Amino acid sequence: MTMTTGTDADLSASNLLSLHNFSTALDAMNSTLIMPSNTVDSCGRQQPTRFTTTDESQAVWITRVSFPILLAIGTVGNILGIILVPREHRQTDGQRRRGSRSGTADASRSRRIFLLGMFVTDVCYLWNRMIILLGVDVWEIEPETKKAYGHFFEWTHGVWSFLDALLSFSSQGILVVFCIDRYHALTSPLQHKTSSSFRRTTSLVVVGLIYSSTALCSLINPVMYYWVFNHMKIQSQASLPQYPPGLRQWRIFDAWFEVIIRLSATIIIVVLNWLILVRLKSSRETMGLSVQNSIMYKGNSKASSNSTLSRKPTRGPSANGVGRTNTMKKSTHATSSSAFTILLYSSIFYLLTNMLEIVLSFWTVLSIYPVCLLQTSTEQLITYEPARDLSKHLYFAFAFLSYVCVKLDIKEYCRRKFSKSRRRLSSNSEPRTSLL
Repeated sequence: MTMTTGTDADLSASNLLSLHNFSTALDAMNSTLIMPSNTVDSCGRQQPTRFTTTDESQAVWITRVSFPILLAIGTVGNILGIILVPREHRQTDGQRRRGSRSGTADASRSRRIFLLGMFVTDVCYLWNRMIILLGVDVWEIEPETKKAYGHFFEWTHGVWSFLDALLSFSSQGILVVFCIDRYHALTSPLQHKTSSSFRRTTSLVVVGLIYSSTALCSLINPVMYYWVFNHMKIQSQASLPQYPPGLRQWRIFDAWFEVIIRLSATIIIVVLNWLILVRLKSSRETMGLSVQNSIMYKGNSKASSNSTLSRKPTRGPSANGVGRTNTMKKSTHATSSSAFTILLYSSIFYLLTNMLEIVLSFWTVLSIYPVCLLQTSTEQLITYEPARDLSKHLYFAFAFLSYVCVKLDIKEYCRRKFSKSRRRLSSNSEPRTSLL
């Protein structure tokens, strides 16, 4: 038996379904039927407490079937990214130490920190969700195991809900910061390589601030859970207590703060991609003009080759200089196109998989004070939860693809490793062949 309450309308989007899960944790200890009581939301509307079962939602099979697959894919993919990012950057750092400035290596370290932060956050989120889903009876388990795990989950559900919100917002924050870092690298490459704001120490501080700020924003989850847990024991004829005014105001602030954060992140990602697209378009036009000028210059240099043989190569612009300039522009253009591909893929994937979460955030603020336009029911939440969870799980399971497959070029990496293995095997087999 799963218990939910009408006061869910006051919760933020990340907390909206927390009380629905919380009741199952308490049910693990006692399955006594409780008589419903009336509670009041932030708009002053009377909402009866209703008790339902998890099986009432026919869409729960979506989570039962999809999550184990997504958990396996996300775990393997993110661990692969955690392994490959240091190796890839270790090779590039060695090349840059031999023939480039130290600022380039600092910029590479900043990208590595952002990528590793996203990979670690995503894999931790997926396994934290596994703990929560086991606690809310998504899958049928043995009665004895269910009782033991239910007792454990009853006392720790507040911690898991806290980590759920923290990891979700942290991954979103790191993605936004990484997009800003890539945009700065595309628009001001020289400044990005030498500026101290994007070096290793500052990048670590930025990631630390993201985790700290999201931890503060997620504190409402354990506070709300353990307040109810301490003020109520599942007994016959018991009822869910009304939250105090201070906690209710905190919940309202948290809901509005969440919708502002999600809306801001969406706007930043869309605007940055649009600005990068405009810049790439202008760079293509500039490259076309430079190629035309280079062709004209080569034609003129061939016509006057006899008269320039006696001149020193240091006077005036040389053909080699123009060639090097065009090569640098082509390299910069290729790098910009590759970075834009990563950002565009990540942005589209983020918007598609988090659309239900964004809609739920707006739905929440329209249901609470001072708007009070909508009223959220338990049936709506139970129906909405599987689809919302599926889209969110898809993001955390496949977000690594845009960085591992595009940025690190897994196909080229595997081809290089495979060719090395073949050469090693052939070299080991040569002595045996000669002996025969």
